[in-house]
Amino acid sequence: MRTGADLGYDIVIARDCCYNYESDAHEFTLEKVMPYYSRVRTNAQIETMI
Repeated sequence: MRTGADLGYDIVIARDCCYNYESDAHEFTLEKVMPYYSRVRTNAQIETMI
């Protein structure tokens, strides 16, 4: 993902289609880390973007 962003790709993450068994780490990653490299959206939001 980071490489794609570095190359100029528009990265979109479907937050409700990702899973991590550690929910705190999962939420931290989606809220604090992923936005540096991508747009974090729900699946429904992505469907309206297409």
